[in-house]
Amino acid sequence: MLALGVTSASPAMAQVYPPPPPQCVGFFDIGTAAPNPVAGGGSVTFSGCGYAPGSSVQIYVNFQSRTPVTADVNGDISVKITAPPGPGLLWIATIGTGSNGSCRLSVAIVLVT
Repeated sequence: MLALGVTSASPAMAQVYPPPPPQCVGFFDIGTAAPNPVAGGGSVTFSGCGYAPGSSVQIYVNFQSRTPVTADVNGDISVKITAPPGPGLLWIATIGTGSNGSCRLSVAIVLVT
């Protein structure tokens, strides 16, 4: 059962919260892409975490495979990606081995203006 209450002293207000920090454990997380939005043809830096240190991590940009990157000693990755020239969405995904030996996936969607 859900109960909602409002007092006459304080009207109900919508709260805006920042997104949660990336989770560096488990199968899946939302990677960090900045800036977002980005101007067409501009650069976006994508970052992910939770990979096995020194492991190869495959990068996909708009569903096209790119050159893999290597996770650093902390299991983090960072890669610079050039946005397409026109407006739309830039889809970024990475897949590799997680720090616990299982599959690891990070994704981000960037608005291209």
